[in-house]
Amino acid sequence: MFWADHESFNDPSNDRRLAIHLPDAKYLKVGTQVWVDRLVSRAIVNANYSFHASTAAVTEFWNYSFVQPSGTTFKLTRRHTWKAFVLESIWLLAEPSGAELLFVDNMAVKLI
Repeated sequence: MFWADHESFNDPSNDRRLAIHLPDAKYLKVGTQVWVDRLVSRAIVNANYSFHASTAAVTEFWNYSFVQPSGTTFKLTRRHTWKAFVLESIWLLAEPSGAELLFVDNMAVKLI
């Protein structure tokens, strides 16, 4: 199955679904029905490192700065922000080596 950020397939050796994450993906799936642009995920990573901001602070900033002024009812959650941070960080680390990212499909990312 093909998604905007990964391709998933059955692993015949152990009967589970695996996903190869695409290095040139323009969007990341961070929730059941939530996708973020790579610009957003990179901004989340930069905010965490540049301002030493917590996931909660970045989420609150994002919702107040971009979501609320747009008038939508959608809110980015801490889980969305954390998953975007984790995925984008892994992408940034793998990018220079040209490594393919292979994970269990629909991996859960826990908040810490």
